[in-house]
Amino acid sequence: MDDESPQTPQNTVPAPEPVSDLQQSPDLTTLAADIKDVKALIEERLRYDEAKEKAFNRLFEELGAAREQLKGDHLQPVFKAMIQLYDHAKSSVEVLDGEGRAHMEVVCEGLLDALYRLDVEVIQEVPERFDRKTQYVVRKVDTNNPDEDWTVERVVHVGFRWRDRVVRPQQVAVRRLNPNVQASQQYVSAEQGPPKSQT
Repeated sequence: MDDESPQTPQNTVPAPEPVSDLQQSPDLTTLAADIKDVKALIEERLRYDEAKEKAFNRLFEELGAAREQLKGDHLQPVFKAMIQLYDHAKSSVEVLDGEGRAHMEVVCEGLLDALYRLDVEVIQEVPERFDRKTQYVVRKVDTNNPDEDWTVERVVHVGFRWRDRVVRPQQVAVRRLNPNVQASQQYVSAEQGPPKSQT
């Protein structure tokens, strides 16, 4: 009986080689690059959101300021009418006595309170020298002292401010150097010549 050797079948597909765990894991360099790209994308998004928030905040602030400015412009006639009424009431207090005086004092206090509720306050500061930003000259008082020129002699009518905006400047009397004294000083200066420079 002839020994028959086993024959290898034709067209047999070879078995796949085992794959190691190292070959199955993703490339670490590629993974790190992907993580870096994601991080950059997140940071860019955060910067965009921050810039957008700042832009919106600035817009809201500008709109709020414009609204307040418009509100102040519309209320200016009301402020001035109330201030004029206060001036009249205050003038009446100075000439009345008894119950009439007391009544007008109550009116003055009521008007000041109403103005205060509208954010209008009396300008309390009275600078020693005239300040054209907050004051208006309604009377001039002669003085022979050059150091007193343009100093405030007294407040005739109080001024009012709406927030940081002057509604009605203080109406003040200021001292002005007597023209005769001023002319005399100019004459003496001309006779003496220009002042000598100090070395």
